[in-house]
Amino acid sequence: MLENWFNTDITLVTTTRNNYGDLTYSAQTTVKGLILNHSAIQLSDRKEQEMTDSICWLPKGTTVTTDTLLKTDDTFRIIKIVKAKRAGSNTVEFVKCYLQSAGQIAGIS
Repeated sequence: MLENWFNTDITLVTTTRNNYGDLTYSAQTTVKGLILNHSAIQLSDRKEQEMTDSICWLPKGTTVTTDTLLKTDDTFRIIKIVKAKRAGSNTVEFVKCYLQSAGQIAGIS
C-alpha cells in the first residue's frame, strides 16, 4: 500500500530495562520506511497528552514496541504504535508510529 513511499533507511534499536530501571540498547536492524516531521499533541495509552515530533510508517511485519529507538539523521523514541488495517480485514497493511525526539544518545552509532 505505502511501500512505494518507503525510501528512508531507518535503524531500529531495541531497548530493555535493567534491574535499576535504566534503558539498555541491544539489537539493531535496518528497514525501509517513511518519516514525516510533524509536531502535534498525541493522547498516550495512559490518557496523558504527549508532544510528538514526527510520524513514521514502517512495512507490515515490522516488530516494534514503545521505547524502541529509531535512528536516521536524528534519533527518535516511539511513544505510540498504530497497526493499520482495512475496514473488515484483520490483515495489517503498515505500522504507523508516533515519535518523540530523543536527542543524542551515547552508545548508539
